Amino acid sequence: MVNWVVSLAGPRRISLEPCPPDPLGPGQVRVRTCYSGISAGTELTLYRGSNPRLSKDWDDVSRMFVPRQTSVPYPLVGFGYEEVGEVVEVAPDVADRRAGEVVWGIWGHRAEAVVAAEAVHPLPAGMDPLAAVFARPGAIALTAVLAGDLHLGDWVGIFGQGVIGLLATRLAALSGARVVAVDRVPARLAHATRLGARIAVDAGAESAAAVLRRATGGRG
Repeated sequence: MVNWVVSLAGPRRISLEPCPPDPLGPGQVRVRTCYSGISAGTELTLYRGSNPRLSKDWDDVSRMFVPRQTSVPYPLVGFGYEEVGEVVEVAPDVADRRAGEVVWGIWGHRAEAVVAAEAVHPLPAGMDPLAAVFARPGAIALTAVLAGDLHLGDWVGIFGQGVIGLLATRLAALSGARVVAVDRVPARLAHATRLGARIAVDAGAESAAAVLRRATGGRG
């Protein structure tokens, strides 16, 4: 059986390429992809050729992007990190996964993949498999909220109310923070308000900085 994987040969040069199926080893499962989410940030900028990692490397010491000394890392094959699939084969030594189980994890944009059994996670009963695509973006949003060290009653501005921004708005509100949601799209701001934002700012009509300053009384 031929497996198919998404390959990006260069900016805006994307294709499906055949590849042989991987053998199943000890402690592994084979999953067949049902849904594979496309990141509106990392992956679309890779597709467009504007992602900073195409020409720069992250430096952990300075915590900055620095010029890359090597060539651009094309082709990019099988990138992606928001997958939901069905377990179709289980190694004999794996006891806690079963064929037919629907799971989420990271295995990239490919028709099927062989991964460690502990790297895939069963969906809760009754959960729509399509919704599970957002597990990883949810983790990204949660990381931002935790890194922000928010406390009960803190004011926080969240700029951009796309998928990850809305998730961050909801998680920050659940943490007890008072959220100022900033965007230029009215529908997104309406969603942010429903998810707990105290103030919604149309960045095309008013200054988010001025609104935050008024809300916090000028305190940093």
